[in-house]
Amino acid sequence: MSANKGTYAALILLLFIGIMYWNATNNIPVSTNSDTISHNYFPNLLAVTLIILCLISFVKTLIRKSDTKIAMPNLKIILVTVLLTVLYIASWNMSNYFYLLTFLFILALLTYYRWSLRMKKKIIATNIGIAIVMPLVIYVIFDVAMNIRF
Repeated sequence: MSANKGTYAALILLLFIGIMYWNATNNIPVSTNSDTISHNYFPNLLAVTLIILCLISFVKTLIRKSDTKIAMPNLKIILVTVLLTVLYIASWNMSNYFYLLTFLFILALLTYYRWSLRMKKKIIATNIGIAIVMPLVIYVIFDVAMNIRF
Protein backbone atom coordinates (compact mmCIF):
# COMPACT_ATOMS: atom_id res chain seq x y z
CA MET A 1 0.00 0.00 0.00
CA SER A 2 1.25 3.49 -0.71
CA ALA A 3 1.81 5.91 2.15
CA ASN A 4 -0.48 8.53 0.63
CA LYS A 5 -3.39 6.12 0.23
CA GLY A 6 -2.96 4.95 3.82
CA THR A 7 -2.84 8.55 5.01
CA TYR A 8 -5.98 9.43 3.07
CA ALA A 9 -7.83 6.40 4.49
CA ALA A 10 -6.80 7.22 8.06
CA LEU A 11 -7.67 10.90 7.66
CA ILE A 12 -11.10 10.13 6.21
CA LEU A 13 -11.77 7.77 9.12
CA LEU A 14 -10.62 10.39 11.66
CA LEU A 15 -12.65 13.07 9.91
CA PHE A 16 -15.73 10.86 10.08
CA ILE A 17 -15.10 10.20 13.78
CA GLY A 18 -14.62 13.92 14.39
CA ILE A 19 -17.91 14.77 12.67
CA MET A 20 -19.77 12.05 14.57
CA TYR A 21 -18.21 13.26 17.85
CA TRP A 22 -19.16 16.86 17.05
CA ASN A 23 -22.76 15.78 16.35
CA ALA A 24 -22.83 13.86 19.63
CA THR A 25 -21.53 16.84 21.59
CA ASN A 26 -24.18 19.09 20.08
CA ASN A 27 -26.87 16.76 21.46
CA ILE A 28 -25.70 17.43 25.03
CA PRO A 29 -28.27 19.65 26.75
CA VAL A 30 -27.01 23.19 27.23
CA SER A 31 -27.25 24.85 30.62
CA THR A 32 -29.73 27.69 31.01
CA ASN A 33 -27.14 30.17 32.29
CA SER A 34 -25.67 31.92 29.25
CA ASP A 35 -23.06 33.83 31.29
CA THR A 36 -20.82 30.79 31.73
CA ILE A 37 -19.15 28.35 29.39
CA SER A 38 -21.38 25.35 28.83
CA HIS A 39 -20.29 21.83 29.73
CA ASN A 40 -20.19 20.87 26.05
CA TYR A 41 -17.71 23.62 25.17
CA PHE A 42 -14.58 21.49 25.63
CA PRO A 43 -15.91 18.44 23.73
CA ASN A 44 -16.95 20.76 20.88
CA LEU A 45 -13.49 22.34 20.92
CA LEU A 46 -11.88 18.89 20.69
CA ALA A 47 -14.13 17.86 17.80
CA VAL A 48 -13.51 21.04 15.83
CA THR A 49 -9.75 20.77 16.46
CA LEU A 50 -9.73 17.17 15.21
CA ILE A 51 -11.65 18.15 12.07
CA ILE A 52 -9.39 21.13 11.33
CA LEU A 53 -6.19 19.14 11.86
CA CYS A 54 -7.48 16.36 9.60
CA LEU A 55 -8.23 18.87 6.85
CA ILE A 56 -4.79 20.48 7.21
CA SER A 57 -3.11 17.08 7.05
CA PHE A 58 -5.23 16.13 4.02
CA VAL A 59 -4.06 19.26 2.16
CA LYS A 60 -0.43 18.67 3.17
CA THR A 61 -0.67 15.09 1.86
CA LEU A 62 -2.13 16.35 -1.43
CA ILE A 63 0.75 18.80 -1.83
CA ARG A 64 3.44 16.24 -0.98
CA LYS A 65 5.08 14.90 -4.14
CA SER A 66 6.86 11.82 -2.81
CA ASP A 67 5.07 8.58 -2.09
CA THR A 68 6.58 5.51 -0.51
CA LYS A 69 5.46 1.93 -0.31
CA ILE A 70 4.37 0.63 3.09
CA ALA A 71 4.99 -3.03 3.85
CA MET A 72 2.28 -4.58 6.01
CA PRO A 73 3.50 -8.02 7.07
CA ASN A 74 0.91 -8.34 9.89
CA LEU A 75 -2.15 -7.25 7.95
CA LYS A 76 -4.10 -10.37 8.97
CA ILE A 77 -3.52 -9.68 12.68
CA ILE A 78 -4.59 -6.05 12.22
CA LEU A 79 -7.77 -7.02 10.35
CA VAL A 80 -8.72 -9.70 12.90
CA THR A 81 -8.16 -7.21 15.75
CA VAL A 82 -10.29 -4.55 14.04
CA LEU A 83 -13.02 -7.10 13.29
CA LEU A 84 -13.08 -8.39 16.88
CA THR A 85 -13.16 -4.81 18.20
CA VAL A 86 -16.08 -3.88 15.94
CA LEU A 87 -17.94 -7.04 17.01
CA TYR A 88 -17.20 -6.27 20.67
CA ILE A 89 -18.53 -2.71 20.44
CA ALA A 90 -21.59 -3.74 18.41
CA SER A 91 -22.48 -6.61 20.76
CA TRP A 92 -21.96 -4.37 23.81
CA ASN A 93 -24.26 -1.79 22.24
CA MET A 94 -26.96 -4.42 21.64
CA SER A 95 -26.73 -6.49 24.81
CA ASN A 96 -25.36 -4.30 27.65
CA TYR A 97 -23.32 -7.24 29.05
CA PHE A 98 -20.15 -5.19 29.28
CA TYR A 99 -18.14 -7.29 31.74
CA LEU A 100 -18.93 -10.63 30.11
CA LEU A 101 -18.19 -9.24 26.65
CA THR A 102 -14.95 -7.67 27.89
CA PHE A 103 -13.87 -11.04 29.29
CA LEU A 104 -14.66 -12.77 25.98
CA PHE A 105 -13.01 -10.00 23.93
CA ILE A 106 -9.76 -10.09 25.89
CA LEU A 107 -9.73 -13.88 25.90
CA ALA A 108 -10.30 -14.01 22.13
CA LEU A 109 -7.55 -11.48 21.44
CA LEU A 110 -5.02 -13.14 23.74
CA THR A 111 -5.80 -16.56 22.29
CA TYR A 112 -5.42 -15.29 18.74
CA TYR A 113 -2.18 -13.43 19.46
CA ARG A 114 -0.64 -16.42 21.23
CA TRP A 115 -1.94 -19.11 18.86
CA SER A 116 1.56 -19.83 17.52
CA LEU A 117 2.73 -20.85 21.02
CA ARG A 118 0.91 -24.21 20.67
CA MET A 119 -1.64 -23.32 23.37
CA LYS A 120 -0.03 -25.05 26.32
CA LYS A 121 -1.98 -25.31 29.58
CA LYS A 122 0.11 -22.57 31.16
CA ILE A 123 -0.64 -20.14 28.30
CA ILE A 124 -4.35 -20.98 28.36
CA ALA A 125 -4.44 -20.44 32.13
CA THR A 126 -2.60 -17.12 31.76
CA ASN A 127 -5.03 -15.98 29.04
CA ILE A 128 -8.04 -16.85 31.21
CA GLY A 129 -6.45 -15.21 34.25
CA ILE A 130 -5.79 -11.95 32.41
CA ALA A 131 -9.26 -12.05 30.85
CA ILE A 132 -10.81 -12.42 34.32
CA VAL A 133 -8.64 -9.80 36.04
CA MET A 134 -9.14 -7.00 33.48
CA PRO A 135 -12.96 -6.75 33.80
CA LEU A 136 -12.58 -6.97 37.58
CA VAL A 137 -10.12 -4.07 37.57
CA ILE A 138 -12.45 -2.07 35.33
CA TYR A 139 -15.35 -2.89 37.67
CA VAL A 140 -13.46 -1.79 40.78
CA ILE A 141 -12.16 1.43 39.24
CA PHE A 142 -15.30 2.57 37.45
CA ASP A 143 -18.26 0.87 39.12
CA VAL A 144 -17.09 0.87 42.73
CA ALA A 145 -14.70 3.82 43.01
CA MET A 146 -16.25 6.28 40.55
CA ASN A 147 -19.84 4.96 40.43
CA ILE A 148 -19.89 4.84 36.62
CA ARG A 149 -22.01 1.98 35.27
CA PHE A 150 -21.46 0.30 31.92
